This record gives sequence, C-alpha cells and structure tokens, in this order.
Amino acid sequence: MNVCMVGYGMMGIWHSEALKRTDATLHTLVGRRAEAAGEFALRHGYGKWTTSLDEALADPEVDMVVLASPSEH
Repeated sequence: MNVCMVGYGMMGIWHSEALKRTDATLHTLVGRRAEAAGEFALRHGYGKWTTSLDEALADPEVDMVVLASPSEH
C-alpha cells in the first residue's frame, strides 16, 4: 500500500515510524515548506515529496492518505 503523508511535525513522525513496521510503502510526503519537506522525506524514507496536496492526491500510485497536519489551523 503506497502511503501519502500530509504533514511532517510530531504526528508525521509518529505515523511514519509506525508505518515502517508494516508492509506499507512511504510513497509521498506533502509539506508547506519545500526544504523542510525534502529533509523529512529523505530522513524517513519517502520516495518523493511535494508542497502540492493536489499533486499528491492526483497521483494514481497513492493508495492511502494520512492527515498529520496541525489541527489548530
């Protein structure tokens, strides 16, 4: 199952670490800031990253989306 993670804060870390213990593939990371998103994706093993949620959701390879974005905004 190819996973798209939206957000790279604490919840993004927790979900990414939990998903690594499954047969899921960390496919795409979506974040607001390009540099931070790229660093998170590399550190946690995502195949690619983007700052565009629309782009990520349009990817036919994505099977599942985890929303780990801040809830106070």
